[in-house]
Amino acid sequence: MRKGFAITIPVAILLLCSCIVLSTNPVFKTSDLVFENALIGTWGEEGSPGYFTVSKSGELSYLLIDDQEGRLGRFETHLFRLENKMFLDVYPEDPSEDINESWIMHMMPMHSIYRVDGIDSLLTLVPIDYDWVKKTVDANPEMLEHTYIHEHLLIIAPTEKYRQFVIDAIPVSEAWDEPMQFLRLGD
Repeated sequence: MRKGFAITIPVAILLLCSCIVLSTNPVFKTSDLVFENALIGTWGEEGSPGYFTVSKSGELSYLLIDDQEGRLGRFETHLFRLENKMFLDVYPEDPSEDINESWIMHMMPMHSIYRVDGIDSLLTLVPIDYDWVKKTVDANPEMLEHTYIHEHLLIIAPTEKYRQFVIDAIPVSEAWDEPMQFLRLGD
């Protein structure tokens, strides 16, 4: 499998390849979507050669293009609000045309979410904590439909059920990983 495609998001290779929670369905409903011009721009970490650019792609959607030393990843991105907190859903777009079609048929794009704790000159994203989610759903399997693929947790619950799980997790400090901060590099 080609590393960095389909099941990862670009943002700092997600805490240097730590586990992220992936799902087959988004957390948001259309009525949850919001649009903030402040998200549009180029973001990166100080001293890192990689960066990502966010642009408007629809009335309530963004295109996130990740550039990791010339290797590009394109992601459909949505900003949404749950319980007065903002979140970002990241979902890979179809890969570039130079990838073998047979390979593409074997890849399954997944959603990942991040709580947005700030958008200004500094973008602060907080992923839901993989270990907390794993421990929570393993202790109560009926709580949220899930499975494991190569020992990696995959949420397969319908949107409404996963959405409620995330809403219930908002006030739980252990449910959220360390924040990732990105500097605005340009508009």
